[in-house]
Amino acid sequence: MAAPYLVWLGVKSWRAKAGAVEIRDQSGASVSSSVLFRNGFLVASSNPKAILFAAALLPQFIDAHCACRRNSPCSSGRLRSSK
Repeated sequence: MAAPYLVWLGVKSWRAKAGAVEIRDQSGASVSSSVLFRNGFLVASSNPKAILFAAALLPQFIDAHCACRRNSPCSSGRLRSSK
């Protein structure tokens, strides 16, 4: 019973006309998309599950001996250790 209902909701939302959405705060003032993005990013990046997922997944794809590390933005300027 639940699956056909979810399919019906999906088809209904897919066929609906998209309109502009304006987000307002509690005082009624309009909120910019950059503020919404910043708030969403801070909430998502402070989630311990997301941090553990990224810490477990991303190191698998980083090559410690890659020569391209020298040209990355993180290794230039003040961030590079002086040897």
